[in-house]
Amino acid sequence: MKFLSDVQNFTHAFPLEDWPERDTLVWDASLALGFNNTDPRFWAAYQENIYLAGPLGVTGALKNHSLDALILPTEFSPNFPALIGSPVVTVPLGKYPANTTIVPNGFGDLTAIAPNLPFGISFMGPRWSEEMLIGLAYAFEQRTKVRDTVVPYILPATELADVVAKRR
Repeated sequence: MKFLSDVQNFTHAFPLEDWPERDTLVWDASLALGFNNTDPRFWAAYQENIYLAGPLGVTGALKNHSLDALILPTEFSPNFPALIGSPVVTVPLGKYPANTTIVPNGFGDLTAIAPNLPFGISFMGPRWSEEMLIGLAYAFEQRTKVRDTVVPYILPATELADVVAKRR
């Protein structure tokens, strides 16, 4: 597969992909533009995203209000950084309480909400601010110790250190 249209065609044709229940609207909209990132029209569309998410959006808010970073729920954190190429760091913020009713996702094959299910907080900054964002996230974790309150439902049998040690 070399093109987004190849992935879309596979997704639409392969039964285990559950299409159309699991939609491909973002792909469909991208493909409907009629050009890809090698076309000269891409640059204008990219510049519009940079402008709307930049000076009028996230980076504008950071600059205009002398902010180091924006803090937002992790659920919403991937969208803006993806548009403007800025970094985002996510750490645990909390977990659902023990008496939470289990709620499956819309397809019924994953859990959307459950007891002890963690959720996060994200720190987003301007381009090239990774070092500062990691520092903010680290300070938040050290101050709140939230990570220590979330107990994994299933513990992994293999740790990264075990795999790395075997490769040496």
